[in-house]
Amino acid sequence: MNTFKIADFSDAIQPKNKMATEKEIEELLIFIGGFEKWPVLIEDCRREVVKYLDYESRFNLGISSKDDYETVEKTKICVESVEIVDNVRLRCQISQREFDNVSVRIYFPTGSPIEWIISQVGQDTRVQWLHYIPNRDRSVVKEVIWKSCNYYGEAVKFAEKWMKKSNFELETIIVVMAKYPIATSQIKLLPCCKKVIISADDLDSFEWWLKKCPKQLDRLQLNLYSNEEESFTLPSHFLDAPQIMQASRIFFVCRAALSDEQFLKLKSKSIEFESVDVTDRGINKFIRNWVYGTGVPGFKDADLSVTTVLDPEVMVAGLDYVEWDDAFKEEQEVIWKSCDYYEAAVKFTEKWMKKCNFELEAITVAMAKYPFSTSQIKFLPCCKKVSISADDVDSFEWWLEKVPEQLDLLRLADHSGKFELFTLPPNLLNSPQVMQASELDLFCRAVLSNEQFVKLNAKSICLISADVTDEGINQFINNWVNGKGVDGFKTFKLCAIGDRDSEVMVEGLDYVEWDETFENEQNRKSLTFPSGSLNAPQIIQSSKIDFWCRAAFSDEQLLKLNAKSMSFDCVDVTDIGINQFIKNWVNGKGVNDFEKLQLRATGLRDSEVMVAGLGAEEWDQAFGNEHKRFVEDFKSYSGHGRFYQIKSNIDKLSEFSRNFQKLLEIPETSKHLIILAGIQIIKILAGIQDFKLFGGNSI
Repeated sequence: MNTFKIADFSDAIQPKNKMATEKEIEELLIFIGGFEKWPVLIEDCRREVVKYLDYESRFNLGISSKDDYETVEKTKICVESVEIVDNVRLRCQISQREFDNVSVRIYFPTGSPIEWIISQVGQDTRVQWLHYIPNRDRSVVKEVIWKSCNYYGEAVKFAEKWMKKSNFELETIIVVMAKYPIATSQIKLLPCCKKVIISADDLDSFEWWLKKCPKQLDRLQLNLYSNEEESFTLPSHFLDAPQIMQASRIFFVCRAALSDEQFLKLKSKSIEFESVDVTDRGINKFIRNWVYGTGVPGFKDADLSVTTVLDPEVMVAGLDYVEWDDAFKEEQEVIWKSCDYYEAAVKFTEKWMKKCNFELEAITVAMAKYPFSTSQIKFLPCCKKVSISADDVDSFEWWLEKVPEQLDLLRLADHSGKFELFTLPPNLLNSPQVMQASELDLFCRAVLSNEQFVKLNAKSICLISADVTDEGINQFINNWVNGKGVDGFKTFKLCAIGDRDSEVMVEGLDYVEWDETFENEQNRKSLTFPSGSLNAPQIIQSSKIDFWCRAAFSDEQLLKLNAKSMSFDCVDVTDIGINQFIKNWVNGKGVNDFEKLQLRATGLRDSEVMVAGLGAEEWDQAFGNEHKRFVEDFKSYSGHGRFYQIKSNIDKLSEFSRNFQKLLEIPETSKHLIILAGIQIIKILAGIQDFKLFGGNSI
């Protein structure tokens, strides 16, 4: 069955209506007579309730009964945009090598979009996506296999199912496919679609999509998928479609045989296309219409890439015009004379605030010295999210005076980054903006007393404090335990200066230490595969192994693995074992077409031992400059550390390795294994340090 668990990505899918408050839920319960009367509610009432459920709750309700299933199915999900794209560049978390794929991306009114990568594996279709694990602060790749089907058609079916769940009422559609399977499509009409971007290689596809859209579009963009614009022209009869003539903005990345008459009838405020038939006289008439106020109201720009030589004298005939002079050019560059750029930038920004009557919802300022002595800001009455980086207390106090007392988010940080040298004093921390904020992040020292700490109204707190004592923490927990804490409290992170006494912090509380059951529920790292179980042929012979738990592989077992891609929490593999693994690869004795080894290792590693006898060279500036894009991508994925390149002694390369070297512009005779070592200075993830090793045929 071609399906998988909705719960894996339901956190990004929320109803368009804001989540109901406790008061609203109570009022609803009174109105409908409580949920014990749910089965006898009329269908309209049931759907109104379901509208406010997130997707996981809908899913759970839908499997409760046949009637509930019907209610859930008939209640639409708000999908804002659907994007279907051929052969996107893959994220390194998904794969180190490129392969044919279709990307399906769904955008919702709230939360992040979700992307699935759909590809062919033999006779089957593979679906991959990134799943975020909050308690480990990382994403893992999850996948399902749909048996005996073609990935291209299945990707489109999958995307159209999401459209159907929203009653096809999405606002934006983006399709970049050489051949969309229109013969099997379930789309009849996209009645609410206002932005349409289509890339295709034939006129029939463009015509089919336009018929599915409303006549009035905010934006219409048609691209030639193959990028061979010279060989394709949108014909005049096609351009008469109302979706083109009435669009507010049109953008064609191909030739368009638009006649003068059609050009003058366009309703677009912004136009861009490669013109075939628009003449000098047609352009002259278009400009005249604009000059005399008979053109399109609110017209902005027209960019015509012409295929013939135009006569500028004809285009401006009868118009009062002058050629650009130096004064005009300087005016367009906008030089502000005799002023300081720092203050000018602030004045420019505050002018925008003034245009909205200073009623912005959020403000972010990261400046060492905001020039508040010349500021025009008196008050920001609607601001709910405030993030300020500064280097002095006066700046923080000034900003807090400009915002309401009730904030959804308050974030204060030391602009210099030297948080240990800067301290927020008690009087500033007593301000209502701090004490009443719903979310409070203080990225600098804060002289917060126990009394102030327990009075905070924040549901989420992060701060650095030397003054909150163990007794204060104990009182904070006691308040939460006894229902006297903040309603809806979520998290508190205290970066403490000095030692803490855990016995004092939990004194008088009914607590138990984490046991094995709790650890198994919260963190799979409590599980360790013993060495004996790792000798199973299903593990040793697997082409790819990913263990999100500890695995007690010995050096000998590591060297016997047949996997091209490996990832596990390392317990017993030594630096010498890693060195031998690399040597095997260098001398052609490793796994054919090896791609990746990632060890999440406990303890520090010795990079000198790992690369001993291998002729390793650290990446230098020249290597970084020569392969800039690759280096940036690799480091953004791997983190900071010491990077080495090691030459292979084997002349024979797989075709993929050759493509890899061509991409990096590495000479074919210089084969590299890229490893990441120097583990002691790599970012720490959940207390586990990462080691990553990539083969020369992976990117």
